[in-house]
Amino acid sequence: MVIFLAVVTALLNALGSIMQRLGVEPQAGEINGGLVRRMLSQRVWLGGVSVMALGFATQVAALNVGSLTTVQPILVAELPFVVLVLWSWYGFTLSRRDVFSVAAMAIGLTGFLSTSSARAGVTSATTATWLATVLVAIALMAALTWGGGSRNVTRRAIRLATAAAMGFAVTAACTKVASEQLSNPAALVRSPSLYGLAIIGGFSFFLMQRAFETGSFAASQSTLILVNPIASMLLGAVLFGDTFRHGPYRVAVEIGELLTLGVGARLLATSPLVASEDGEGSLRSRGRYARWRADRLP
Repeated sequence: MVIFLAVVTALLNALGSIMQRLGVEPQAGEINGGLVRRMLSQRVWLGGVSVMALGFATQVAALNVGSLTTVQPILVAELPFVVLVLWSWYGFTLSRRDVFSVAAMAIGLTGFLSTSSARAGVTSATTATWLATVLVAIALMAALTWGGGSRNVTRRAIRLATAAAMGFAVTAACTKVASEQLSNPAALVRSPSLYGLAIIGGFSFFLMQRAFETGSFAASQSTLILVNPIASMLLGAVLFGDTFRHGPYRVAVEIGELLTLGVGARLLATSPLVASEDGEGSLRSRGRYARWRADRLP
């Protein structure tokens, strides 16, 4: 059940991310005046937010019955789902490299989950551990967000996406704690995790939109997908005492599986299918979506 819920979350996140990417693409004749105003004026962006809200609900359900170190790594499945949507709905060509990349990601992820057999620890950490963890995360996010400008938009998008991914990892940890208190609304309202989820999650969401707007879809989306599980596994170990099976053989195999997963994700993220270098990465003018819009717009 945990794996099923995490896979559904990855699918919904993929759909929501693509819809939000459509919403932040500047188009001639549309409302100007800033990122937030443009996002709110786009029904496709609002639809993407709704889809991601459903994804968050399934993530809460998964974290309620599973550990952070089990649920979050499965979310890298979002990238293959993005590929399938771009191929089937936007008319991108699916090459042998793309098929190989998806297969490598599937093998690496499945193997890692099987070999590591992550075990959940405690349900929450001490207040001091939480405070130290959140402060470190905020400091790193601030450094990535405001630390020195860059003329390279891809690097800027990667920095913003890394900060957002770290924030989402902290948000997932807060969600894990809050999900344990769903049966006690009074305790949930008093829990700092609920407010940490709202504040850090909201800021991370804004950073994600900025990353989508700043650089290519490939740069921001692949960074979000890869950084979040790694940060989440570290938080799972630090905050909840989640553990993996040890031993030289298992560690070597786990490293190989993570490398396979990373190579597959890297190849897939830099593929023209995801990067969409033609047309400056615009999705609106492609495939079935473009025809669908043409049939419905005057």
